[in-house]
Amino acid sequence: MRESTRYLLVLAVAALLLLTVLGLYGDRYPINFANHEYVEWRHRMDAVGNAAISAELLLIGDSRGVAGFAPEQVTATALNLALGGATPVEAWFLLDRWLARHPAPRDLVLSFGPFHLSEMDSFWHRTVKFGFLSAREVDALRRESEMLGVPLDEQPFSRMLSTLIPPFSWSAELFSGLLAGRRAENLAALAAFERAKGHKLYGTGKRPRNTNEEAGRFAFEPSPLMDIYLRRTIRLAREHGIRVHWFTMPFSEVSWSKTLPRYRFEFNRYLRDLAAEEGVHVARDLWSLPDEYFGDPSHVNAEGVKLVTAALMASLDAPPGPAATPVTPVTPAAPDEAPLFRPAAGQP
Repeated sequence: MRESTRYLLVLAVAALLLLTVLGLYGDRYPINFANHEYVEWRHRMDAVGNAAISAELLLIGDSRGVAGFAPEQVTATALNLALGGATPVEAWFLLDRWLARHPAPRDLVLSFGPFHLSEMDSFWHRTVKFGFLSAREVDALRRESEMLGVPLDEQPFSRMLSTLIPPFSWSAELFSGLLAGRRAENLAALAAFERAKGHKLYGTGKRPRNTNEEAGRFAFEPSPLMDIYLRRTIRLAREHGIRVHWFTMPFSEVSWSKTLPRYRFEFNRYLRDLAAEEGVHVARDLWSLPDEYFGDPSHVNAEGVKLVTAALMASLDAPPGPAATPVTPVTPAAPDEAPLFRPAAGQP
């Protein structure tokens, strides 16, 4: 063997060993270097596995739910298990794992933005990358999605490679996170999630500069995969005697004004069908709050979460319809998109 060939072979083996070590480290100790998104998912994974935690009320949803419901502001024993970028797929796994280790809660609130019933925009780089699903669960979900004609493999091959094969899954954060000393920051953030029972604010501004994901979309059409997993989640909860509620987090005024009436009507009609077919209590369909209650285009700020948490809690035992709260200015519906449910007599 020529000297140059031997040198290249040794170099290749050394590089492979280094990548293997880095990959193993990345998979086992992401808290030491990962970004803030991982901490949020880590808190949820820890919570569902911790049998010492109890809750009468669980909220499961996407990032709007993370920001919109503050368990520390209510008297009930509550826990926010919403996840940034989550869909009903993650909701089913969260509830199933919770019920395996905990008594069933009295109430389950589901809360997803309409677009997270239409598409998965975080599956590979959060759900899979963060280890929320096992390889076997990912494979089963992939097969199911293909049978429905909704493939999960919509991301470019490079995204899938970087997500599924360590250490590429953490390549963007591994070195920068270690050099930045992110471990202490992440542990502090994890402790903050525990104190706040899962609540976190995203934007902290006084009004959004842009619109949310639904603004400008022509029509609402749920993904068959999202619809199946949403219904599975509801049925799983009802099998355990849990009261199931749907609560849509508010749009900002600027996003509401840019959301087409057809889109709003079709989403509310979907909720009507869900209520009739699955027995879920639709406590809130689409609504809005003034822009000053939003810290960014999609998430309420510190003042907004007070209003939303109060509205959510008031809605749990109220008849179907917009939750009554004296400080929640709701944008009136257009004539062609009247609310699905009317307030009970005497309710504002």
